[in-house]
Amino acid sequence: MKKIIISVLIAAGVQGCAHGSELSTEARLDEKLSQEALLRNGADLKAEAKQLLESSSRLTPSQRAELTSLRNSTSRQMDKFNSESLKLRAVLIEDVLASSYDGAEVELLKRRMRDLEHRKLLAFFRSIRDANIKLGRWSSKNDRVTSEVLDEMTFDVFLLK
Repeated sequence: MKKIIISVLIAAGVQGCAHGSELSTEARLDEKLSQEALLRNGADLKAEAKQLLESSSRLTPSQRAELTSLRNSTSRQMDKFNSESLKLRAVLIEDVLASSYDGAEVELLKRRMRDLEHRKLLAFFRSIRDANIKLGRWSSKNDRVTSEVLDEMTFDVFLLK
């Protein structure tokens, strides 16, 4: 998930608006995804994101500083989510393999995992919105779509608790 977040923040901050092409948005995205290395570790991705932010000629010094701060805070937030996710999965595996299987506890763990993933996506979408705001690319169309997604996800998270 960290790779996705940093990659999207980089794409939002460095690449700018999509260039005109005969390819559909889906085809362009599929092409970009096919070019990505299959295996990367978090440290490599963080280093690449840092380098792209520092070397981009499209960013003002203020935008660079704001996006770097956003990238750092989002990374810390995702690290916390990932740590919690690992704990939940470890306990789930222990419970599933235990001789005294507790179905109610397993269901509670699964619910907490869904809640965590919803909160993680919510934080991710907010970071994308914040990056676009910092870059002055926020439009009412984007605001409407993202607000609807955030509102729906916030409501879903509320229901899961």
